Amino acid sequence: DYLGMEKPLPPFPGHTSGNEYEVEERRQDFMNICEDRYIPIRTELLKGGGAAAEWIRDYFLESDEVHVSQKEMFLDMIAKWSIDPCDNVEAL
Repeated sequence: DYLGMEKPLPPFPGHTSGNEYEVEERRQDFMNICEDRYIPIRTELLKGGGAAAEWIRDYFLESDEVHVSQKEMFLDMIAKWSIDPCDNVEAL
C-alpha cells in the first residue's frame, strides 16, 4: 500500500552462498581489482560511479516522488562511489 502497488512483489530468488566451494577452487577465477594492471578498469568504474552518484543526488532525489530514509547517510554512501578503494581504504 505504501508504494501504491496493485499486487505484491514475487518472492526473491534463492541465493547460493559462495562458501559452498572449496576456497582454492573458487579463487582460481578470482581477480584482484587492486592490481596495477586493472587501473584502467577501475578508472572507468569510478567515472561511472561518480556520474551515477551525481545524477542520483542532483536529479533523482530532487523528485517529489522519491523518498529516501536517512538521506544524509545515503548521500555519504554514494559519494564514495568515486573513491578508489584500492588507493584510499581509510576514506571508505
